[in-house]
Amino acid sequence: MKKTFFLIAIVLYLIVILSLSSCIKKVEKKGLPTDKFKYSEELKKSMKTLEAISHFTSLEKEIPLVETKDFIVTNKYVIPFLYSQILSQSIPLDEYSKMQIESILVYTAKDRALNQILYTEAIEKGVEANTFDIMKVMDKITDGEQISEFKIKLEKSPFSYEFVFEDATKIATIEKYKDMYVINDVTVDDDETKKYYNNNIAVRLKSPKLTVRHILFNTNSLNEVDKERQKEKLKKLKEKIVNGGDFAMYAMEYSDDIATNRAGGLIGEYIERNLIMDNFDKVVFNTKEGEITEVFETEFGYHIAKVEKIQHDKEYKYEEVKDEIYHYIKMEKENEAMDYEIERVKKKYQFKILIEGF
Repeated sequence: MKKTFFLIAIVLYLIVILSLSSCIKKVEKKGLPTDKFKYSEELKKSMKTLEAISHFTSLEKEIPLVETKDFIVTNKYVIPFLYSQILSQSIPLDEYSKMQIESILVYTAKDRALNQILYTEAIEKGVEANTFDIMKVMDKITDGEQISEFKIKLEKSPFSYEFVFEDATKIATIEKYKDMYVINDVTVDDDETKKYYNNNIAVRLKSPKLTVRHILFNTNSLNEVDKERQKEKLKKLKEKIVNGGDFAMYAMEYSDDIATNRAGGLIGEYIERNLIMDNFDKVVFNTKEGEITEVFETEFGYHIAKVEKIQHDKEYKYEEVKDEIYHYIKMEKENEAMDYEIERVKKKYQFKILIEGF
């Protein structure tokens, strides 16, 4: 009898558990809303053409590209951003590569997801942008144009004015959050500015001119794995040069820069500040005469550079450039603080890129 009651009890328990399980609905993550985008016939036609190159441009099937614990970002959401880029360029559709298309879509998805989780974090902390904050962002987006004129320009765009204004609100809120919670305690002291002055040649020199050679390993259209391989190859090449190899000879043999490789990587007779790529400029103008830089990245790929000669009109005293150094270091620290915060919220919201190679 006791055995019978025991079996009945187990059966009843299983029935209850199964009943409860059937009542629990599976909660699916929602995609970011697309109702404020305009999927025009021209957009659809362009995406249909690009489908022959990449299935990511299909509007008939939503492909998750990035996910967080709260939402996903699909190809359908970021296709308007791809189309907007196509409109701004004069490249024929059939000249886009599969990697170009998918890189634009995936990296846009990544940026939009990151923007959304930062906005969510700001709202959680009670941060709210006011009208003045929002209009400051709108003024940058419209480049100072009247709103009525800007709306006319948007007629051919895949974005509605409502989307742009909503996005400006998010940006303003994130900026306010950054000021209040991320960079609010960033400081710079005199020891830091003096150390920077002593260690960075460029800030001390008036009108510096450099004679520079460089080697470029192009990374355009490469995925992250192949980019990393290029970086490692260039590191090994630098080791050979440091151990006695001729920089110019290696540049002629290995550099992907067709404008300079035949000249041994020489970039003209000399270069001046602010007349070349930002990161290239920043690195070489803070390298001593005769030294070779570490591997660094620009929009074209990975570089190493050798500063062969430095010319300048005069050397500034510390007091003359102290304020400039202060603002530069402060900006760098703020960027580092924001990078740290981005990594923190990515972990908190379980940020994940779903496409391999990105």
